[in-house]
Amino acid sequence: MRGFPRHIATSADWQNLSNISEYSEQLQNTPLSLSSAIIVFEGDSLTVGAFSTDPYDDQLLRDWLAPSYDVAGHNVAGSGEKIIDDMLDDVAVTDAYYNASKAHNIAILWAGTNDLGTDNDTAENVYAGLSTWCLGRQQAGFQVLICTLTANRHGYVGVDDAELDSRIQAVNTLLRANWQNFADGLVDVGADSILGSYTLAATDRVYWTDGLHLTAAGDLIVARLVKNAIALL
Repeated sequence: MRGFPRHIATSADWQNLSNISEYSEQLQNTPLSLSSAIIVFEGDSLTVGAFSTDPYDDQLLRDWLAPSYDVAGHNVAGSGEKIIDDMLDDVAVTDAYYNASKAHNIAILWAGTNDLGTDNDTAENVYAGLSTWCLGRQQAGFQVLICTLTANRHGYVGVDDAELDSRIQAVNTLLRANWQNFADGLVDVGADSILGSYTLAATDRVYWTDGLHLTAAGDLIVARLVKNAIALL
């Protein structure tokens, strides 16, 4: 079943907030009204929440989920995983959570970093893998959200940071131009003024732990953007 593309979630909803405390308060004061839902989170260590004290999926479910809502979240991500070598081979893990009795079955994909960094793969190959995964989940009945990639200053062996950034931007450009063909929404975390910043990734340690992975404050930004995308499905 193909979903109907409706929206792009960007940083515009929160970028004028003065601090994390105000930002968190607004997040918690705008819960989503989902009668029932299954939400599956697929990705790599960013979705796992490696080095974060409060991963984005936990924040998302905790901060907008009212006790009366029948919503279950399942994080199937794995640290070090790649869209091409791993996630495309493991789609049955996501599909197993589909429940036709629920009002929403949502699959969220945030991946490609390890393909580009560890495997030094091309933007075109990564985009093809991401779009294939998403289209397959739509055909399995899910509403699909695809996330763009954040900046990366991790320092992969044999990979120049600036060249890696050019491939990240190429993937993001392809996703922004074509997501309507295979997803129900685009969560444009790569367009965020903090998480998309090549400069901040190297120097900031409020939102970043090591130039790649996020702190709880960084994951709060992701949670808010994903929340806005789900609200518009």
